[in-house]
Amino acid sequence: MKTTHTSLIKTVAAAVLSFATAAFAGETVRIDKPAPMTVTGGFYRAGEIQLGLSGLFVARAGQSTPAVRGLGLGPVLRVRNRDRDEQLWGADVDVTYFITRNLGVGVEQQWIDAGRPIWNSAANVILRAPLSEDSPWAPYLFGSGGIVYAAGRGRLEGHLGGGIEYRFTPKIGTFIDGRYTWVDGGDDRIPQYGAFRAGLRVVF
Repeated sequence: MKTTHTSLIKTVAAAVLSFATAAFAGETVRIDKPAPMTVTGGFYRAGEIQLGLSGLFVARAGQSTPAVRGLGLGPVLRVRNRDRDEQLWGADVDVTYFITRNLGVGVEQQWIDAGRPIWNSAANVILRAPLSEDSPWAPYLFGSGGIVYAAGRGRLEGHLGGGIEYRFTPKIGTFIDGRYTWVDGGDDRIPQYGAFRAGLRVVF
């Protein structure tokens, strides 16, 4: 009797083992790793509307202006007086629309504190080149023209510059750039100047 029970137990155990082996045959145990974070569509897209707010640092060389020195007796000495070089601060706001991922157009307004305010209203054409499809870095070039006005006087201006932008998310980024601005007429009240911006951008 004992032998019969032992044989029955062995038969049942063999059947269970055979069933389990058949049920799991061909399956591989896999541990899924979390996928790296990616941004669907990339950080930079066509159709973006950007709002930029930045601080402005301006450096301009002192201008040389003609002057006459003499007492009215004898020869008159003609000389050129040179103003001191200046480092000024200001602010800038810009709005840009990107027609494609790489080409945008925009407008901006600068305010420069020079004892009296200097204003620069300008348009821009921007060429942007993200480093890769999913890179948050994008170098860019920009330039165009506008009007600089101060103390009731205005002059046409043209400018050219470049910079780089970094996106924390597809909607929020920071940037830094520099430019040189040429002012028509050589007016010493509104001289040529170099400007550097650093600020934040919000994308809509």
